[in-house]
Amino acid sequence: YYRKTNNNPSQAWKTIIATDSDGNAGQILVSQGAGNTPAWQNLSQYTFGTNNQGVSGTTDASTSSTSWSDIPQMSITFTPVHNVVYVFFTISGHINPSWPNQYVDYRILRNNVQVGAGCTIGTDRSDIGVVTSWGGSLSMAVPVTIGASTNIRVQWRTGGNVVRQVFNNVSTNPDWSHRSLIIID
Repeated sequence: YYRKTNNNPSQAWKTIIATDSDGNAGQILVSQGAGNTPAWQNLSQYTFGTNNQGVSGTTDASTSSTSWSDIPQMSITFTPVHNVVYVFFTISGHINPSWPNQYVDYRILRNNVQVGAGCTIGTDRSDIGVVTSWGGSLSMAVPVTIGASTNIRVQWRTGGNVVRQVFNNVSTNPDWSHRSLIIID
């Protein structure tokens, strides 16, 4: 029941009938326009944050590959409730003394198809043997299919004039390293 008062509390209550049912938990009545019966729909269709997903790295990882490879623990499989989800990825680590410059690439894949990428300088030049840190992040809207199982994962590779091992040691060097993947749906 509802009452449109127009500042008149004595106005009569009106009845809304929606498909002869009381709906289900988590549903709301949605207008279908003037003269049409409202319909029950899932609240999650209209609000983000009801199907969030997230992972954080807990183990040490490294790569010296110039080919793409999965970053450990940076993969989420879920069933979206919206046709667009918001993906946030962040990572940091270090490279042992290296000369000359080196970079770290990372990319986000949706069901094995690249949807975004980024790059950061891992080290520029270290003549005095200094360990250099690096970090990168990527945030983006990713189209998905509502109700279809979807995998979002992150890969990395390294390159440069002289390729050295890139470290993301979240277990042994938590002050220097982190990695996380968050999906807002």
